[in-house]
Amino acid sequence: MNRLLREMGRCLSKMELNDYEQAEEEYRKSTTDEEKLVLLEHNRLLREEIRKLRKQLREAQAALEARDKTIVSLKETQNVFRFTLQSMSDQGLLSFWTGFTNVEEFRQAVVKPVNDLVASLPGRKKPKSVVSMEDRAFWIVAMLRKDLSYADVHRLRGLRASSKSTTRELLHASAKLVHQALSPNVRWPRDIQEWQAWTEGSKDFPKCADCVNRAVFVIDGSFVKTRTPKRRQLSRLHWKDYKKTHAWGLFVLVAPNGRIVYCSKLFFGHCSDENMYKRAKIPELLTEVFGGMDFQGKKPALAADKGYPTIELPHGWGLLITRSGEKMLRKALRAKMAGGASTSVNLEEEFGQSPVADMSVEQLQRLLSSVDVTFSDDLAPMRAVVERSIGAMKMYKKLTAGSIRTTDNYEGPNTFTQIA
Repeated sequence: MNRLLREMGRCLSKMELNDYEQAEEEYRKSTTDEEKLVLLEHNRLLREEIRKLRKQLREAQAALEARDKTIVSLKETQNVFRFTLQSMSDQGLLSFWTGFTNVEEFRQAVVKPVNDLVASLPGRKKPKSVVSMEDRAFWIVAMLRKDLSYADVHRLRGLRASSKSTTRELLHASAKLVHQALSPNVRWPRDIQEWQAWTEGSKDFPKCADCVNRAVFVIDGSFVKTRTPKRRQLSRLHWKDYKKTHAWGLFVLVAPNGRIVYCSKLFFGHCSDENMYKRAKIPELLTEVFGGMDFQGKKPALAADKGYPTIELPHGWGLLITRSGEKMLRKALRAKMAGGASTSVNLEEEFGQSPVADMSVEQLQRLLSSVDVTFSDDLAPMRAVVERSIGAMKMYKKLTAGSIRTTDNYEGPNTFTQIA
C-alpha cells in the first residue's frame, strides 16, 4: 500500500511537470487566438485532473494512517487481555482467578517452588515448552479456583481449535509439576518439639486439656464431588450416602493448629471414613514414620469424632473421641442390653454404616472402658479449627462443582486434589 502511494505521487509530479512544460512550449509556438484558447482549455482540464488525483492520494493516506492506528490499538488490547499471570495482575483480576491479592505472593508461594523443581531436574527431563512456568502454574491454580476445563483455558488463551490437544498435554504436565513442587508443604513434623508446638495451642487455635504435652493428629474424611456416572456400576461405587451425591473420597490427617500433614489418594465415594482409614493403611504409615520417635513418656494420640470409635490404632497410640461418640456407644449398649426383635433394625437406622450397629454388648463395654480411648469435652473447638482447614480446600470449585467425570483419567482428579 505504501509503495503504491509513493508511485502515485511520483506519477503525479511527473505528469504535472511534463504537461505544464509541454503546454507552455506549445503556447509560445501558437500564433492564432483559436489555438491559444484550445491550449488554455487543455491546461485547465489537466489542472482539474491533478486536483482530483491529489484528493484521492490524501484520502488514501488518511485511510492508511487510520488502519495503522487500528492495528496498534488491537495489539494493545490483545496484550491487555492475554490470559497470563502478569496481564491478569495488571488488570486487577489476579484475586478473581487465584485468590491471591498480590502477584509477588503468588510467585513466592507457587511459581518459585515450581522453578526450583524444574532447575533441579536433569536436562532430558526439563520441560521443553516455550510457555513460561509462571503462566503454566497460574493456569493450573485458575483451573482449580474457577473449575476451568482444559478447553476453557485453551479458549482463554485465544488459540486455534486444532491445537487443543497440545494445550491439554501442556496443562496435564504442568499440573504434575505443580503437584510435585508443592508436595513438601504437606509434611509430617520433623521432631517431637515441632509436633507439640502444632498441638499445645496458641492464640490461633483453642487449647485442649487432653492434648497438653502430647502429640496429637486429628483424622477425618472428605470428598470431591463428581458428575453422576451413566454406568450403573460406577454410580454405585461413587455414591456417598450421607452426602447424597456422587463423589471421590479422601482421608486427611491434620495437626490441631490446622496444618494438613497427610492427604490420601482418592477412593470410591461409597467407602466410609473408617474404610478409607483402613485402605490408606494409616496405622502402618504412622508406625513407619514415628516408630523411632521419643515421645517423652506421653502417649501420642489420634483425635476423631463419633464415626471412629472402633478404628485400629498404631501400637502405643491413644484415641481421643468427642463426647458425642461416648453418647452414641452408650445408646447402642442400652439398646443391645434391652434386646428385642427390632434391635438390629433400629440400630441400623440409627447408626447407618457405623460398625457400632454390629458390635456385641461385650465389645461395646470393652470399648467404653478401654485405657486407650479417652472421651474428651475439649475436642469440639479444636475440631472446628480442623474443619475450617479442610473446608479451605473446598474454596477450589474444581473439587465442589461436580464437573469431574468418573470416567476421567484417575490421575487428573487425584493430582488436582493434592494441589488443593
